[in-house]
Amino acid sequence: MIQGIHILYFVMVLATGFAALVPLSVLPGPARTTWNLAMVVVASLVVALRDVNFGADTRVYLRIFEDPAQFDGDLEAAYMLALRTLGVITQDGTLFLFASSLAINFAIYAGFARLNARLAGLSFAFFTATPVFWLANVLVLRNGLGAALVALATIILVTSGRTRGFFAAVVTGALFHYSLLGHALLLAVGDLRSVRRVAISVATLAVAGGALVLMSSSFAAMAAPWVERYEDYQYYASTGQGAFRASSFEPQHAFPILIAFGAFLARRNLQPEEALLMRFYFVMVLMAVAFWGNVLFRDRLYLPAQMLEPLLFALLFRRLLDDKSFVLVSLLFLVAMGGVTVLLWGPRNVLQYY
Repeated sequence: MIQGIHILYFVMVLATGFAALVPLSVLPGPARTTWNLAMVVVASLVVALRDVNFGADTRVYLRIFEDPAQFDGDLEAAYMLALRTLGVITQDGTLFLFASSLAINFAIYAGFARLNARLAGLSFAFFTATPVFWLANVLVLRNGLGAALVALATIILVTSGRTRGFFAAVVTGALFHYSLLGHALLLAVGDLRSVRRVAISVATLAVAGGALVLMSSSFAAMAAPWVERYEDYQYYASTGQGAFRASSFEPQHAFPILIAFGAFLARRNLQPEEALLMRFYFVMVLMAVAFWGNVLFRDRLYLPAQMLEPLLFALLFRRLLDDKSFVLVSLLFLVAMGGVTVLLWGPRNVLQYY
């Protein structure tokens, strides 16, 4: 059961989400961006000031930050380097949590704004109301930042192609969490603009994946711990131990179905970049579905796609609805998702201990 003080965290973050809706039609462009960035900072500050018992992994991440040398060799090199760099500036745990959340949320907002600056505030408002906000900011900080960078890289890819910014984002994301190497490879060589390009991409990915497995002993060694974890978590999920449960269909897993239905209805109204983003999103979802039987792998592979969903919902609402209906449906969606996250998802996930 979530305690009153924990409900307060949800309410404060949702309040920033509602506040992000204010400039949608009131403020001009530069002022709207400034306001939205302020909401990103406030939301990050709220989750940074949380009780360390709020979130199963928070205390673990704080312990890693306090003594990174103890975890050398166990965690990704990029994450350990980031911890040591931040440790030169501060040893305060709250500032560490704030820096982690701000990096995640800023990367997400930057991606939203890059594709559609006018809908960025609304998309971020949706983000604060969905389970993925709490998952990334509270439970999986390391993977959260990596996935946020991969989501940003996906949007850079569909808006500008394979620029240096894209490669910097996707490679850094994969180096923060090795589970994202598959996404990095997909985005680096995948081209979904036509059936012919998709076929070439699939063949390229198959050859690249085979080469990594057959020719690189270092890759095999790097993958070994993940294979062991896969087997461990299969056991934990099947026996119901800890916070892991056998894979099941939950509220957040309905999002791809809703987005697919909306994309079908709006298929003639979507801009080329929006349609391409949808394609990459569904490929990421299929990657997660391929590992549906394992809760750890399914959720990790789904995470970058989850981070794109608030933007996709905002785009679909805008393309399918007139102005009055757009505002009303957006508000109803924000309230409904906030309620589902707080009342259904939160008690089962945020406070569980592994």
